[in-house]
Amino acid sequence: AAPAQSALDALEAGLTGWAGSYGASPTIARVSGVAQDGTWSIRVTATSATATGAGFNDNPRWVLSTVAGKPYTASAWVKAGAVGQRLIVQLREWNGSTLVSTVRGEWVATDTTWHQLSAVLTAAGSGRNLSMAVFAANLAAPASFHADSLSLTSPN
Repeated sequence: AAPAQSALDALEAGLTGWAGSYGASPTIARVSGVAQDGTWSIRVTATSATATGAGFNDNPRWVLSTVAGKPYTASAWVKAGAVGQRLIVQLREWNGSTLVSTVRGEWVATDTTWHQLSAVLTAAGSGRNLSMAVFAANLAAPASFHADSLSLTSPN
């Protein structure tokens, strides 16, 4: 059987399935020429002068019905806009509107090259949904970062 969901290289086709979130409505744009793989990546730009989170999440959610005990892996390649940025890939399990669990992969940028982040969540229950997000903590305008090669998968 195929993975539950995977959006690896989906950015080559567009931003469908992603929406800006966190903080003061950051700007997300599909840009060419700054990619970890292929041609395109997402650039997230903070729009608030106050340092808040800025990023994007899956919209609509990719995994709408989990299998209890099954691991799900969120992965993203990120490129900081500046040393010191704290970049995060996050995976959350939801039972309706109730948050069940959150896992994160984090990196505080020591350079501005591409780095892979991942987070593995083992579903606590069946029939739940997962949300994936990629964001920077404490990002103030006009700071930005890039993300590419996004995926959310589960083993057979």
